[in-house]
Amino acid sequence: MACSSSSLKSYFEEAIDNNDIRKKGVKRTAEYKRNIIKMAKVKGLEHKNHVNKLVPARCTGQECGCKKKCFRLVSDNTFIEAVNQMNGFNTKNEQDVFLQGLIMRKDVQRRRGRKDEPGRREAMFVYHVRDSGKLVAVCKKAFLSIYCVSESSVKRLCQLILLGKSPSDERGKHKPSSAKDATILADIHSHISSFPVHQTHYGDVDIYYLSGELTVKKMHEMFVDKYADRNVSYHYYHKYFKSHFSLKFGRPSVDTCVICEEKSIKLKSCLNDTAKRVATAELLVHKRRSKKFYLTLKRASQLCIERDDFVALSFDYMQNISLPKIPVQDMYYLRQLTVPVFSVHNLKTSEAVFYIYHEGQAKKGPNESELLTQSYYVD
Repeated sequence: MACSSSSLKSYFEEAIDNNDIRKKGVKRTAEYKRNIIKMAKVKGLEHKNHVNKLVPARCTGQECGCKKKCFRLVSDNTFIEAVNQMNGFNTKNEQDVFLQGLIMRKDVQRRRGRKDEPGRREAMFVYHVRDSGKLVAVCKKAFLSIYCVSESSVKRLCQLILLGKSPSDERGKHKPSSAKDATILADIHSHISSFPVHQTHYGDVDIYYLSGELTVKKMHEMFVDKYADRNVSYHYYHKYFKSHFSLKFGRPSVDTCVICEEKSIKLKSCLNDTAKRVATAELLVHKRRSKKFYLTLKRASQLCIERDDFVALSFDYMQNISLPKIPVQDMYYLRQLTVPVFSVHNLKTSEAVFYIYHEGQAKKGPNESELLTQSYYVD
């Protein structure tokens, strides 16, 4: 008996490069369990199916036992070549096309007269095996054993021959019963896109977010009210939101700019067209300056890495600390002591130095910034 000597583990160790680190968002369909099982079936490898049952490697089956003694009509090498040829294909479509070419259709030569003929055959089929480049006619059972295929697979190929069609693997291509219609998906997408999206001001990476008063639950309730005839559950709506939109809720606490807030309020207020155009132009100039600053900071960081004779420093006041920190509401508004925090960041060494003092010692202004910076240079 001819069997496949390859194992599933050794095959995929060669097919998958272990040094290739998986990147976020990159799909590896070849590593999916269903695709591993499909490939193991095509290659005739020993594997476990979806119910964790061990499936042996592809081997030549038992002799047919018919009067023609079909196994004696071909040489011994034919059994090994048949198994290797089936294992050499990369897809099931290639295997089916090859097997279909070995099945010949013939008209039924003699029919017996019967009263009821519900199962009248349209045609008969002759099965062949390749032996040293020649086609040798064998019985159906011998054909199944030599090429190690199931009877249902051959029956499907015969039905396709009667229909005049080529075999096509349709596994995994059927539309699931739970799939939503394209119009429903378009309604969900347009509904989520209808909410105003805001963009962060600070930071190297732009972050887009929705209003902090919104949640996915509230958005779904609005969708149900607007599209009462659409049967969309909260779970499906939330899943679509996560997979198609990269939005957050609420503005980040550190993303606060006085100028942006001032200009945005002016644009929302009842101003005339001239005042709105001026506010829009000032906001645009401010954002361009901000973008230019962050590009300069990014360029300086890159030069610190590339050059040994280049050093860049960034310094700024951080958020003030109020003392004492007491959660009692009455005492919260009675806190008078503010502690400024001045930071100097060395972009060359990625180290930061913090200067902390309270407002009783010094104020928070340009003079203090210059003195602290000079202190950093001296130290």
